[in-house]
Amino acid sequence: MIVPDDESFRRKQDKENIIQLLLHSCSSSAVIITGMFGVGKTTLAHVIKNDSRIHHYFDHRLWVSVSGDFNMMKVLGSMLLDLQLEQIQDVNSIPSPAFPEQQYARLFQRLCKERKVLIVLDDLCNFGKPQDWEDFQSLLLDPSCVFGILITTRNPKVATTITSLSSISTASYYLQQMSDEDCGLILQKKAVLAAFNKRTRCGRSMSEAIAVQIAEKFCKGLPLIANIIAHQFSLKQDHSWPIIEDLWIMPEFRDLIFPTLRLNYSDLSFFLKNCYPYFSLFPEEYDYKKDDLIRLWLAEGYVKPQVAGFQYSDCSEYSILEELGNYFFENVLSQSILQIYHPFDQDPPMYRMHEFVHRYAQLIGSDMYLQLDEQFVGAFSFCNVKGGSSSAMTPASFTARYRNSRHLSLLGSSIPTPIWKDIERYSEGLRTILSLRENMSIGQLSYTLFLKLQSLRVLNLSGTDTNELPESIGNLKHLRLLDVSKTDIQEFPASTSDLNMLQFLKADPCPLLLQLPKKIKNLTHLLHLEVDIKSLTSMPPNIGKLTNLRTLPAFIVGKKDGYRVTELKNMKYLQGSICLTNLENVSFEGEAMESVLRNKPFLRRIELEWNRYSANQSKKILRGLKPHENLEELQITGYGGAEFPSWITSPVCNLTSIHLLRCDQCSILPTLGQLPQLKTLFIEEMHFVEIIDHRFSGIGGFGGFPSLESLKFQDMMALKKWEGLQGTQMPNLRELHITDCPNLITLPSLHLLFSLVNLEISYCPALQALPEEGLPLSMETLIIVRSDLLKQRCLPGEDDWDKIKAVRKCRECNKRNYIVSNSNELLVTVPPKVRINYFNSNQFD
Repeated sequence: MIVPDDESFRRKQDKENIIQLLLHSCSSSAVIITGMFGVGKTTLAHVIKNDSRIHHYFDHRLWVSVSGDFNMMKVLGSMLLDLQLEQIQDVNSIPSPAFPEQQYARLFQRLCKERKVLIVLDDLCNFGKPQDWEDFQSLLLDPSCVFGILITTRNPKVATTITSLSSISTASYYLQQMSDEDCGLILQKKAVLAAFNKRTRCGRSMSEAIAVQIAEKFCKGLPLIANIIAHQFSLKQDHSWPIIEDLWIMPEFRDLIFPTLRLNYSDLSFFLKNCYPYFSLFPEEYDYKKDDLIRLWLAEGYVKPQVAGFQYSDCSEYSILEELGNYFFENVLSQSILQIYHPFDQDPPMYRMHEFVHRYAQLIGSDMYLQLDEQFVGAFSFCNVKGGSSSAMTPASFTARYRNSRHLSLLGSSIPTPIWKDIERYSEGLRTILSLRENMSIGQLSYTLFLKLQSLRVLNLSGTDTNELPESIGNLKHLRLLDVSKTDIQEFPASTSDLNMLQFLKADPCPLLLQLPKKIKNLTHLLHLEVDIKSLTSMPPNIGKLTNLRTLPAFIVGKKDGYRVTELKNMKYLQGSICLTNLENVSFEGEAMESVLRNKPFLRRIELEWNRYSANQSKKILRGLKPHENLEELQITGYGGAEFPSWITSPVCNLTSIHLLRCDQCSILPTLGQLPQLKTLFIEEMHFVEIIDHRFSGIGGFGGFPSLESLKFQDMMALKKWEGLQGTQMPNLRELHITDCPNLITLPSLHLLFSLVNLEISYCPALQALPEEGLPLSMETLIIVRSDLLKQRCLPGEDDWDKIKAVRKCRECNKRNYIVSNSNELLVTVPPKVRINYFNSNQFD
């Protein structure tokens, strides 16, 4: 490792940030630098270790090159050697008593007694087991010592493990790729320096513009690549820096880049040897989703159950494979093949592949993996339609590509019919057709296509202009994944029910789709059915025979056999979210109980929906639909009972979110304050509720809603009073919204809601004043919309202004804090960051 000089080092801000984290802790702390290969983690760690402030603060600075999985014995030995013990010259020469690790640990702790020690663990790839970190952390517990731990890793799971298990302060620092300008400056300086050392002048003619241009095209944010390029060009004998069209055509460049990034196909695991070249189907800068990738791997048969080091859970065979797929995905992340991509902090996160990693995937997958992109389609048209040819691209070369390919992705704006004919003629061994572009024209697929491509495992036509699948699709006996999302398909061929191996069927969104195959019950291997079922004209009969189903977005309840809610009885693996609609068709409690929702522990969200008023036995039916205690989110719509069954308010329930909508016959809200995990509560269009009192919070009215963070009342037409809120209730409430309650006159005391940040009162014209005690000091925003009486009282100098100005030292406000932005709005800014908006009702007319 050559530590850069001050001028060529381009990570000065990162260096300062991390040094501040290490020095501003009065006790032991750890900083984990994460990032992909070549981004400069090790160089940055060296610069930090050699900084004068680090030298002044720490008595010892130890460097351990882990370069792989954590090994306690090797780490201890390396640290002891770095402490320059005279009696230990080499780790391999140390005697091996019965418990050498404990002996080393005691020796290390004795040498560090009453010292400040910086330990750098460079290139830590993984922990064999979480206990490894706990064992290492036990060395740092001596209160007389202060340890600074600096870790570099390409595996984000390392940071997660350390953060979750540490008893010391920890911080993760993600090292971004470097800007093109900074890479260019590194390239320029290194090239000039190398040329000077060789007493040549070739580097001196490199301008900054050319350096940045080369960096932009080839470095891709990796300073390591800038150093490699600079070194290679310094070996040239000419005296200029030509603009290279493509360095990738130079074998010596590839031979240097791939090993440096630790991309070596022969060293990959059996799984990665299969899945890594699979990425060559995707375009550069593609946004990957974890679940989509795992399902593709499962459908292709890449996930095998015999994997050393993987601990199986006690679950079904497919669940084991799915869990194993997650394990493999973590392996992909740990190898820096994929990285988390955070353009807008999506949830769930998206992942991307660096260009160099993608180039390597294309290199090792060039024979069997074929992209039908614009370039391919253009070359095909030139050779076959216009009659042109070249030494590189001839009709024969296209034929060879088809014959060799096993996986094919659609990336062009259109795929002409002659290409489909060639695929049908030459690609009988094809396993994958994967559409990766929206608004693609592929034309009408011929009936004979699926008579020839009988080895297909994956057929993804999403985003294409397909509006009909040929009946011959039933011949794809090996097909496991069928995706026609974002198409205008109206129905599936009847032969779809013959796809006995189908595991994944996705057609969402498909706005014109009206029905599923009537014999879908035959798809007994189906695991995930992703269709907007509520938009269908009816459910297919006997769907309950799909006992392996995991994903079923909705179930339309009917009155006839094969359509009843009892179809859910044997679907014990259902997971995620499900909506049961048309519950007015359930006849009695026993029928509801036969759905056995209480035995479906993997469901996290349930919607129970009545679409027609049905007071008859509504409470008994809802009682029979009692879910498993693991349920987290519940929405009840159109319920016709006068009160709710006891299960919805049971303290053993783990619900975190409840939405009650159009439960018109209920005059008293259920005692939801007894739910210990409830964080979000939305009560809407319950028109018989006139008073909300202490019963809402639970028996005795004390300590209700211990976890509630957001509460919203909306369209409560009869609500007049909300009262009985005690100081021990809702201690974590941050958001309170009261909307469209035209008869609401009074609010309970809010001043003891010490976590309340935002309060919005909208369309409550009868509300005359804020609570007498005022608002809590935690308040940041008060918004009043179309509630004219209350708005008038809250204006400066009016009766309720004293209740508002107590918020966050608002009493110190003066007229400079009021800004009249227009005739309809008065904006009041309350320091330090409280904002109060008064909206004139005319603004919403």
